[in-house]
This record gives sequence, structure tokens and C-alpha cells, in this order.
Amino acid sequence: MQTALPYKATGIFAIRRGTVLEHIIYERPVSEYNLKQKVSMESLILAAICTADMTATIIFVALGWACESNPLMAACLRCSIYLFLVVKLASFTPFIFICEHHRKRNPGFVRAVMRVAITLYLVAYIALVTHQNIS
Repeated sequence: MQTALPYKATGIFAIRRGTVLEHIIYERPVSEYNLKQKVSMESLILAAICTADMTATIIFVALGWACESNPLMAACLRCSIYLFLVVKLASFTPFIFICEHHRKRNPGFVRAVMRVAITLYLVAYIALVTHQNIS
């Protein structure tokens, strides 16, 4: 009787079973993911973070507590709040729609990509806000 190895051999690489990397590279069966949910939790979280950023920017700039440091977004905000809203929404909604479209084919990979996007957005936001407030 042959026992299962803790690693999955792939050419010259061996990937530990049950790790995130295995789930990214080798699609898990669709039944293991909640595809009954129309929109993934990661998409909802990313949309909420981006919307909160957009709303906070509009409120804080209007109150004079902050300024928009992105030159493109600052120009849009000077023109109109509506233009700012359209450009800001256009900066993240296509990514979410594309990820949701591909989620049915490769849910593990899309989930990982969305989580990386959420992490990068939060790290960049915190770093830029901190830098703006310190200087």
C-alpha cells in the first residue's frame, strides 16, 4: 500500500500539499468554494475600502482637513465632485468585474489576487496618509 506524500511533485518543484501555493497553482474543485454567492467577499471588501477612501477624501477635502495628493484625482476634484466620483469608481470597478468574471473558472487564483489587491491598497493608503501627515 502506497502512502500519499506531503508534497506534490511538479517537474523539478515540490509543493507542500494543503498550502496556499498549491491552491493557487492547482485549482481546487469548484465545490470547495462558495460560488452560490453572487459576489465574493473579497470583492465586497475591496469595494468597501475604495468607497470609504473616496468618501473620506471628499469629506476631508471639503472640510479643509486634507488635500488630494494624487495629481490626477486632485484635478478631477477641482473640476467637480461628480468627475472625481466617476474617475475614482473607474479606477477599481473594472478590476472587480474582471475578477468576478474569472472567479467561476479559477476561484482559488482570483481569491488570492483579490486578497493581494486588498493588502496592497491598505498598505499604500496607510503609508501615503502617514507620509502626508508627517510632512
